[in-house]
Amino acid sequence: MTQVSGVQVRRLRVGDEHHVVMALTALGQPAEELVARTFLADPMVVAVGALWGTEIVGFAYGHVVARPDVAPMARVEALDVLAQYRRQGIGRRIVEAFVDICGPVSQVRAAAAADDAPAQALFAAAGGTPHGLERVHRWHPTAR
Repeated sequence: MTQVSGVQVRRLRVGDEHHVVMALTALGQPAEELVARTFLADPMVVAVGALWGTEIVGFAYGHVVARPDVAPMARVEALDVLAQYRRQGIGRRIVEAFVDICGPVSQVRAAAAADDAPAQALFAAAGGTPHGLERVHRWHPTAR
């Protein structure tokens, strides 16, 4: 494990395409900068990176989705921290930043398999509460 202090966790925006490409490539999902730019330009996309200097060590993305019955909701679609940087609170900080960035939404959801204990622990540590059989975790930022 690499001990890291000074990791910056922030929203990724247009201009950060290289970070998205680096993160996805490290996760075995090659990406192109033009596609990443289009992705980051979408106002409904929320992308968060954990940066140690110029290296991206953690990444999450998701979407804010309009709903006809309540305020919009958000969903974390993917989250990962490079193996050597895990168990240092980086994943929790990414989830917390994601929730904060989403602003006034009815809820934020992140799903984890029922047998994925590390993901379950991460979402709980970040303040999510289990909901339903699929173990979706929800946050209600407006209720804080």
